[in-house]
Amino acid sequence: MNTPPEDETILSFQRFIAIKTALIKGNELAIATSWEHLLGQLRQEVQKVSDKGLSVFPIINYDDLSSPGKTLTFLADLRTRGSAIIRNVVPKDEAETWTSELDQYLQHNSHATVSQSDNVELHGLFWSPAQIKARAHPNMLAVQKFLMGQSWKTGDHYNQNSRVSVDHPLTYADRIRVVTQDGSCEFSPSTLNSVRSARVDGGGIERWDSDGYGGRMKGGTYEKIWSGNMEAYDPWDSSTRLDITTNLYDCESACTSFRMFQGLLALDSTSHPQMEICALPLKLATSYWLLRPFFSPKSPVGGKTDAFLSSANWVLNTNQNPDLHGAQPGHFQEINTILHPHLQLDKTLVPLPQLNAGDLVVWHPDTIYAQTKTSHPSACSSCSSSPTALSETITKLLDMPICPLTLTNAHFLYSQRKAFILGLPGPDYNNAPHLCDNDVGISGEGTYLGRPGVQEVYNAGGEAALRAMGLLAWDVDKMTIHEEAERRLIKMANDVLFPDQI
Repeated sequence: MNTPPEDETILSFQRFIAIKTALIKGNELAIATSWEHLLGQLRQEVQKVSDKGLSVFPIINYDDLSSPGKTLTFLADLRTRGSAIIRNVVPKDEAETWTSELDQYLQHNSHATVSQSDNVELHGLFWSPAQIKARAHPNMLAVQKFLMGQSWKTGDHYNQNSRVSVDHPLTYADRIRVVTQDGSCEFSPSTLNSVRSARVDGGGIERWDSDGYGGRMKGGTYEKIWSGNMEAYDPWDSSTRLDITTNLYDCESACTSFRMFQGLLALDSTSHPQMEICALPLKLATSYWLLRPFFSPKSPVGGKTDAFLSSANWVLNTNQNPDLHGAQPGHFQEINTILHPHLQLDKTLVPLPQLNAGDLVVWHPDTIYAQTKTSHPSACSSCSSSPTALSETITKLLDMPICPLTLTNAHFLYSQRKAFILGLPGPDYNNAPHLCDNDVGISGEGTYLGRPGVQEVYNAGGEAALRAMGLLAWDVDKMTIHEEAERRLIKMANDVLFPDQI
């Protein structure tokens, strides 16, 4: 990203000061009180996460999703933590077959674009046989409906103002991650003592900007937090997220669909997923990094000491500065141990447990997570105080966002359908530099050998898969729809996707 001119930077700073000032004006006392309570709750929750370790993750087997006795606790933990693992969503042998097909697709099309960061390769592929089959798989569509319907609130479900349907998941075409674990576990005690950095997707500055997530406006995503009523904030209320804008500052590859979950589907079994998720309660963690820019320590010295972290050491800034800790225009939200000390990421970033082929990891769009370079000792049974020789392992993971039916998502699906037919990158990746060829512009899979088409989508998942891809209209007259609002939404989505049938 090019450095903005000095006068533009000054204007940006003035804008950020104005945004922060407007967010808390008139609510200073309530916010200061909320902050004090928040720090006390975080201190207790950090200890709980530290004590529980890997067991903090809600985990359930796909076959148990139909058992209310087993899903009750799972869903309560998911709504609290914001992340979960569903095992055996796809049968292991079937997922491993997809791995072989993906290897063949890569071999036949060796010029596929790759973006590498540390030990993670992001392959600019969107329409490989493995991805098409995974998105279309009946189990995948069923688990998406379950997670959206049982975790998120959609107003009074399908009331007269409802603009979302969780019973009709839509496909979002994302990329492939290839994670390489080299022949040794490089973890050392100094790893945990260094600065830990993580991220939250879905925009950075946009979360404070009223033009992004709504600011203090009624119905804004974080309205309750800005009013000093953090306890009333519900991260699972979909009605506050239908009109948000997550990309005001031209962020590369920003998602423009409404995702209820981000997800990763494992195609290989691995004991070292090399991904960490913050296991603090979602409501508390989100409230903290949103409020953090408004507070400063009286004594900035002390780091992780109890005195430094004590609420008595932190005061609300009388005059706001432009700092939005970890947020920069055009970037994701960074969370780290220096800017966000009370999260104690060295204790609360918990590594994923072992994943088997066909397992699905999901997390809320506000969840803090990190891709790690080395294995954490709690996730590595063979780790010891000295480096241990391990064979090199390569793990393939499919990015698998979970999106409901909304009008915004229907418009996105219209564009994505064209990309699928032409073999182009998903709409959010049209301007990604690593997917562009210097001579021909946007590269794609249009000429790739073995690229699936409409028939392959149908073969993998039938009519439900076609509809999730925007390739077949919903037959409203033959559907069992209990609320008129949902019927209207589906009809409008059909009109968006198939205007010639109006």
